[in-house]
Amino acid sequence: MINKFLDKASIVLLRVSSVLIWIIMAVMVINILGRAIFNLPLKGTTEIVTYGIMLAIILALGRTGFLQKHVAVTIVQDMLPPKARAILKFFTGIVSMGVFLYLTYFYFSSISSINAAGRVTEVFRFPYAIIYLIIGVGMLLATLLFLYHACVSLRPLFGKTEGDGKPKIESDTKSAEA
Repeated sequence: MINKFLDKASIVLLRVSSVLIWIIMAVMVINILGRAIFNLPLKGTTEIVTYGIMLAIILALGRTGFLQKHVAVTIVQDMLPPKARAILKFFTGIVSMGVFLYLTYFYFSSISSINAAGRVTEVFRFPYAIIYLIIGVGMLLATLLFLYHACVSLRPLFGKTEGDGKPKIESDTKSAEA
């Protein structure tokens, strides 16, 4: 059940991230053409690209974490026996979860003070509170994913060795059947 929730939530945030990337690309093309043809750069391009990329990465982080496609150095981990590997994965998952839990807390707890201070972006006057809220949601999903994967990594300690601990999603089973 939690697996399906994390799958769906990460897909929704990935789609939002994809839309942001398309917006960024469109703004950059319009800016380049406007500058080259009319000698009129698009106002706010830097702001849109800067915040857009930041938000797109944070929102896509959940999907990368869900599929466990993030970059990892597993030299030591690969040399360990399965039970020791499970303990190491659990420990690193809990530490990672702790870091993202702190970041989640930081962003969510900062929203009210930033909103009260009236902080906005320079060009479009977009409230930083909304940016912090979006970042907080991305961090919360990452926190839940690290907790989930930390718990799943303990399977070998309880004699459950079926599967590799990676989530099974519909697209994986459909491609395997084809």
